[in-house]
Formats: sequence, C-alpha cells, structure tokens
Amino acid sequence: MNSPDLLVFAPADHPRLRFVLDWMVSEGWEKTVDLTTDLDVARNWPGPKMAYSAEDPQFRPWIPMAGQLLFGDNTTSEPDVVRLEDEFWLFAASQPNASLPADLLAACFWMLSRWEEYGDFTPDAHDRYPGKASLGFRHHFLMCPVVDEWTARLAGLLNHHFPGFAVPPASFHRIQTFDIDFAWRYLHKPVVRQIRTLARDLIKQGRTTFRRGFECLTDGRRDPYDFFDQWKEEEAVLFFPVSSRSHFDRNHSWMHPAYQQVIRSCHEHTRIGIHPGYSAGSHPEQLAEECRRFAMITGESPSRSRMHYLRFRLPETYRLLIECGIQEDWSMGFADQPGFRAGTARSFFWYDLERDITTPLRVHPFQVMDTTLQGYLHMHPQAALALIGQLESTIRAHGGTLTTLAHANSLAAIDREWAGWETVFFSKDR
Repeated sequence: MNSPDLLVFAPADHPRLRFVLDWMVSEGWEKTVDLTTDLDVARNWPGPKMAYSAEDPQFRPWIPMAGQLLFGDNTTSEPDVVRLEDEFWLFAASQPNASLPADLLAACFWMLSRWEEYGDFTPDAHDRYPGKASLGFRHHFLMCPVVDEWTARLAGLLNHHFPGFAVPPASFHRIQTFDIDFAWRYLHKPVVRQIRTLARDLIKQGRTTFRRGFECLTDGRRDPYDFFDQWKEEEAVLFFPVSSRSHFDRNHSWMHPAYQQVIRSCHEHTRIGIHPGYSAGSHPEQLAEECRRFAMITGESPSRSRMHYLRFRLPETYRLLIECGIQEDWSMGFADQPGFRAGTARSFFWYDLERDITTPLRVHPFQVMDTTLQGYLHMHPQAALALIGQLESTIRAHGGTLTTLAHANSLAAIDREWAGWETVFFSKDR
C-alpha cells in the first residue's frame, strides 16, 4: 500500500463512501486518502488515520456509523436532526466513546446527494422541489453550510490527534452570476412587442419609465438592461437562453443578429453558459436542440448551464445535461428560500444515487437570488443587503464561494417593485 496522507478504516468499500472521502479529503483538504477494510492494518498504521465503523476500533478519531447508508442501503428514512452546542447534526449515534455525536460521513452524503429530492414530495407551481419542503428549512439550518461545518470539525479532530496533519485554510471567493432572460428591455424586439412594452410601462410604471423607453427607441439612449460591459469587467458568469418562445420563455429570438453578437462578445470576454428553456430539463430533444443553437452561435458546445426557473428533477435533468456534454450546472439553489440547498458553499461532482456512480457533472451551488428576496420574501433592499452580508460572513468562516444570482430588471431598478435594488446584487465594493 502506498503511503496516503490519511488512511480510513471502514468495514466495507463502496462508491458512496469513496465519493464523500474524495470530495472532503482530496478536493477540500488537498490530501491523498486511502481506504482499508482490514482493522489490523489500520490499527498498526503509523500515520494519520481515522475509523468509520459501528464498533469501537480502539483508535481515534472514530466516526460512529449509523446504519448502512454509505454501503448501498436505499431504505434510509429522513434522519432526525439534533442540535448540540449550536451545531446541527444528522444521523445521531449513541456510542458514548465516539469522537463525534453523529455519523458525519453519512450526513455529508445525504446532503450532497440530495437524497430527500428522490422521494415523494409536493412540488411547487413550477414543478420544482421547494425550499420549504427541505429538511434544512423545516429544522432551521438551511442558512448554515452544515456540510462545510462538519468537514471543518473533522479536520480539527484529525489535527488534534495527528498534529502533522495540517489542513490548509479554506479560501473565500465571490461569484456574481446573471440569467439573461431579457437581453434588452426595449431594443431588438418586433415592433408590436416594443409598443406593448411601452404601453405596459406607461400604465404600470408611470411616465418617467415610459419616457426612458421611448428615448431608448428613438434617440439612441442605452437600454436599461444593457449591463454587458460591466459584466465583462467584473468577470461575471452569464447564462443565455436560446429557447423558442413560449409562455415562460420570452427571451429574444436566438436568430436575431444583435442577440447572437452579444452572446459571442460575452463568450470572448467572460464565462457564459446556456440557460435551457422552461421545459428543456425533461425533454431531451429540446435540450439537445438548444445546445446545437448555442454551439452554432459561439462555435463551441455549452459547457455550463443553469435551468430556466431553476426547474430540474433528479436524476432525470442532470442525466440529460451530461448526455448533452454539459460539464457544470449552476442550478443548485432554491427559488423560494436563500441558503445552502446541498449544505455546502463548495462545488462538487453530482452523485447519481440510482446508479451509484460519481458523474463528471460538477455542481456549483448558489445561495441567494434577487427574485427570492424581493418576490417570495418581500424584502426591502437594506434587508436583502444584510442577508447577503450574513451569508458572506458565514461562508468566510469555513471557506467556499458566495454565489449570487440576479437578473437585469433588479439591476436596472426602473420598475417600482425594484426601486432601490440597483447595487444589492451588483457592486464593485461588495
């Protein structure tokens, strides 16, 4: 056996256990890890090690095993949630001599695999898994990156027992992402739609907004949704729709030369991805066609995606993305609630629970979206800024990426419901 940085003893080997260890140790801690099912080998191992077992292995740290979740058992019910000394734990274990009060590895897998989304649930109006249905929301830990907290707790234990096992400090990043549902508010639309937009502005928003739109169309004033130069400068991640028009897909025509040009320009200067249409996540032909359109415009097949309306179902949608060559998905967040849908602020490879394999699709979770705060929670801008600040402080404490999702209408803030939101999701100083 080679000399890994960390040796783990477990009574059996399984892809689920390997998935958790690879993500936590190899990716997160940048250390090599190996697994042994031979208890004597583990006991005699001179270097850093830990045990994952139901029985006391006679060395520490020892993570108590609660059930067979990480060895292929699919009968696991929803775990109890226990709060001990301001820490949330899933899969509590009763072994008094264990190093932790719960099965940390099973809890990480349960959250990262999105186990709860494979069961029966009542979908929302857009057939999505709602945040309010999640264990995190119901037990008040959705705003906590519990998987990252558990990972840090385990790193501390290992460092305590093996002082030479030093985990590098986790870094903090911030990524601003934007869904380009409407590339422009007024420009490059059919005349009938331009007139309809102006009429709606006059009725709902007032003369000032109407005048701005009229000047945009007649005097060359910049369209209020045109933030493309700023997005390029800030290295934002942009998701462009190329779907056909429908009730929920109201983007510019993918064939319009101006729209194609702005997609190509952004592709040259920043990261972009495809924003698959409302129904694409369950219709393979539609998703494949939209990917072909994207490739026709940019010269490259799309490598990243975020689903329109955040509509996706596991495992179907993610399998379709993989079949279309998508390498990254950025849809992992709730529409109705901010927080940590998968319990982490770090990206991870999607684990196909039904096939028991780690897939090549990397999931980039986001924590907060503009329409969540304004539309679902009816927050004022200052309260929204405070919540984003809270998320940032939380992520900084354990490392990871604060990923925000916004749209041009909140940045433009010309609609009455978005008044004051100009810098909530787009500010250099934040």
